[in-house]
Amino acid sequence: AFRGRDALKVAWVDGPEPDLDNESISGLFAAKKAEDAVAMGSEGDTAATLANADIVLESVYELPYLSHSPMEPMNCTVRLTAEACDVWVPIQSVTWAAHAAARACGLPAEKVRIQPTYAGGGFGRRLMVDYVVQAVQIAKAAQKPIQLVWTREDDLRQGMYRPASRHELRAGLDAGGNLTAWSHHLAAPSISGQMNPAGHSEGRDESAVDGILNLPYGIPNRDTLYSMSNTAVPTCWLRSVYNTQNALANECFMDEIAREVGVDPVKLRLDLLPADSRLRGTLERAKMEWGWPAKRADGRGHGVACHSCFGSHVTTMAEVSAEEGTMTVHRVLVVVDCGPVVHPDGMVNQIEGVVGFALSHLMGEEVVVENGGVKSANFDDYPILTCAQMPDVEVVAIDSEEEIGGIGEPGYPPLGPAVLNALFDATGVRIKKLPLAGQLADQG
Repeated sequence: AFRGRDALKVAWVDGPEPDLDNESISGLFAAKKAEDAVAMGSEGDTAATLANADIVLESVYELPYLSHSPMEPMNCTVRLTAEACDVWVPIQSVTWAAHAAARACGLPAEKVRIQPTYAGGGFGRRLMVDYVVQAVQIAKAAQKPIQLVWTREDDLRQGMYRPASRHELRAGLDAGGNLTAWSHHLAAPSISGQMNPAGHSEGRDESAVDGILNLPYGIPNRDTLYSMSNTAVPTCWLRSVYNTQNALANECFMDEIAREVGVDPVKLRLDLLPADSRLRGTLERAKMEWGWPAKRADGRGHGVACHSCFGSHVTTMAEVSAEEGTMTVHRVLVVVDCGPVVHPDGMVNQIEGVVGFALSHLMGEEVVVENGGVKSANFDDYPILTCAQMPDVEVVAIDSEEEIGGIGEPGYPPLGPAVLNALFDATGVRIKKLPLAGQLADQG
């Protein structure tokens, strides 16, 4: 199969943006102005409050495109006859796969049988059905059963990626150091807008501001602004979706504010969270379990972040150190309120796994776009977390009879900002552009 593919003589046609690269994408996002953005939500009078604030803080965070990169690459097995189409495939969307296979083979949908197999990772990538369509087309051309297995290079270069993003944040404080205004301007592609442009012609996408619009803190004046910034890079959902980016910007900026006014970052959050907030409950429990503020070993720093999404509430604390441009995450505490815990071992496994997943994205993963295509090809130039880099993880579940929430995704958003805040605590270096690899060394 490899020899046959290598023997093909292919005349490639440039895509719609042949000069697209990471730098031009970053420039596209930076050119989006807050005054031209779509107002997705507003409370109070943020502009006037910022104009009259005693202190105004501003910050920008940039996050890259990410590949799902499950250990099992995309694959699909198809047996196609005149009467039926049988498909064996690791898939997250059986109904979508069935309809796509029916269109590709020309049979009625009731003649297509999808048999989902165990999947070696998915994280949202296996919601898409492009590899199912490809396998059915090959089976139709070959007129015999076929098994299609993508290589790692196929998987990385022909993926559909977590969108890149740029976050401009502004905060206003009064003379007493009280947070009175908050503005978050997001520039990023819209997954829904790329899939259905006609349905998002006004530049609105509520899903893109998940984690911004529902900021949990009691700030009287708030603006949520969104600039849809679609490119030719294909996108799809990745575990925790836009919460992966939006929570990182929020929680790192909250740490910046705490440092500016000289308030402990846990105390600042507790002061801003409502008394009956379930998220507050996780923060209070984390403070107790960690012994915050705990004594730090030489060269180590502690950080905190909290976030609610998918019906669950999570606080994460991390301990890190950095030496010669390399960061080590020593331990992570995750306190979860997801309502009644149906499967305790499954809950712990999900949190431990997502800590590694999110930490890998934070430290080294970045889809490099060059000359209109994806340059990243394999794990030598798209490095993922190694076993040696995995920290000790402690998971604590709050005994709760409140409304039940999800557990596969909520552990991701607070991990990154907790680690970055701990890194600042250890080194005084504030990383605002990911991945972290190279950034720490560049800043000395």
